Amino acid sequence: MVIKLRQYIRDLTLFGLLIFAAYILFGLFTAARFTPTLSWFIVPFFYSVVLASWVIINIGKGRSSRRFGSRYLGVTMVRFMLYVGVLMVYSFSFPQDAVVFIITFFIVYFAFTLFEVSYLYRALK
Repeated sequence: MVIKLRQYIRDLTLFGLLIFAAYILFGLFTAARFTPTLSWFIVPFFYSVVLASWVIINIGKGRSSRRFGSRYLGVTMVRFMLYVGVLMVYSFSFPQDAVVFIITFFIVYFAFTLFEVSYLYRALK
C-alpha cells in the first residue's frame, strides 16, 4: 500500500473544501431550520479525524504490513466511539435541532467514508 502522505493531504483538502463549499451553498439556499446551530465545525471535524486516522494507521507501515487490518479496525472503532460521543453531546446540549444535526452529520460522514474507501481501493489495487 503505497500512498504518499502529501498526496493524501492534498486530495483530502480538496475533497474537504468541496464538501464545505457544498454545505455552505446548501445553508445559504435553505431555511435556517435545516442547518444545525454549530454547523460550521462538522466538515473541519471530519477532515481532522480522517487525517489523524490516516497518520495513525500508517505510522507502523514499514514494520509490518500484515498488521494493517488490525490497525485499521482499531482506528475505525475509536473513530466510531468518537462519532457517537459527539452525537450524544450535541443532542443533549442542543435538543431543539438534534435531528437536523444528526442527519447532517451522517451525510458528511458518508461523504468522507466514500472518500476513504475509494482511496483505499486505489491503494490496494
